[in-house]
Amino acid sequence: MSATVPKHHICIVSFSPIAGDARVLRQVQCLAPHYRLTVVGFGDKDPFDHSVYPNVRWVGIDRSYTVRDPAAQARDLFLGRFFRGYLVNYLMHYPYWRYAWHIVQSAKFKVVLCNDVDALPLGAAAVKANPECRLILDMHEYATREYEEDGSDEWFKVRKPLVTGLLKRFAPLAKATMTVSDAFVPLFNKEFGMKKPVVVYNAPLPVPLPERPVSTDGKIHLIHHGGAAPQREMERMIKAMAYTDDRFVLHFMLSGGDEEYNKLLQSEAAKLPKGRIIFEPAVMPNEIVARVSQFDIGIYILPPVNFNCIQAMPNKFFDFIVAGLAIAIAPSVAMAQKVREHGIGWIAEDFSPEAMAKMLNALTVEEIEAKRKASRELAHKLNGETEMAKVLEVVRKFAKIEDEA
Repeated sequence: MSATVPKHHICIVSFSPIAGDARVLRQVQCLAPHYRLTVVGFGDKDPFDHSVYPNVRWVGIDRSYTVRDPAAQARDLFLGRFFRGYLVNYLMHYPYWRYAWHIVQSAKFKVVLCNDVDALPLGAAAVKANPECRLILDMHEYATREYEEDGSDEWFKVRKPLVTGLLKRFAPLAKATMTVSDAFVPLFNKEFGMKKPVVVYNAPLPVPLPERPVSTDGKIHLIHHGGAAPQREMERMIKAMAYTDDRFVLHFMLSGGDEEYNKLLQSEAAKLPKGRIIFEPAVMPNEIVARVSQFDIGIYILPPVNFNCIQAMPNKFFDFIVAGLAIAIAPSVAMAQKVREHGIGWIAEDFSPEAMAKMLNALTVEEIEAKRKASRELAHKLNGETEMAKVLEVVRKFAKIEDEA
């Protein structure tokens, strides 16, 4: 860390709980040694240790969706279909968004790094207020198809028109864009006129991990971690265990999510013999790699309910790699491509529990060891340090500022 205060000031905005948003936390880790940062996001408590990050200013905002005039907001959304400026008026009805709007324009930032589409107009406003400011957009998902399996009016009449309109109006203003999957790159460019996005995978920072053999207790330990979201149908992995031989133990390490869905998973697990499914306590994002490294195989059956799921490159996939695990997945296109390319695991024939179990039952300890070794080797090249180096390069190149450290 530089002893002097860096000259250039960057604002990172994300309407997410920052303490649990691994991608945004890595952006901070990457940029904080070189620039002053203001980080705006949801959270009651400051998520940063300022003895480690003295250049970081935290602005926590209250996630309040209270709208004083819902009729006026609905009107602005309708008018936004024809005049996109009204979409900003629609967002202004949310107190948290209006507060962030003022924060982003409160200083002369050199860069505003907007995470996802809802933050995008804030960056555009900062550029308008300060022509020397540069807008960089990080699209975590392909936003206009993120919930296309949802047949509700909320998605088709509210959310999809909103994100489509915001991207068409503001995305071309970004000096640079980033995204999480190679499949999204040509689509963002074609549909919204974005600069060609740089793909930054959601890989964690490497941690020193001692090599160890496959578990010596006669069992093969599978791990799945992440939020308990009903649309991910995690019960498929529990049902797969009913078809595997008893050497397999599935560990779930779930954070937050839907309370009723958590109960459903517990209920499904209780149908199997005791010890086949184990629910582990969740850990903080920076502790995940060390924790999951204690298991043998990372497992994920992500049903192909929408385009983003088919092309998903989720955090947990890269957590498995950096933790040195073999990987067992269903045939999700983007993940499957990486598994084949690097020989780090196996791909089931389809998304059914039976197909996953059939694949697992055929595995030998020697095969598992070989795939784990391949993951450890890949982790030297694909990890949070190599991926965040891309973020630093984007800032340097497109904002035309140099490293000050």
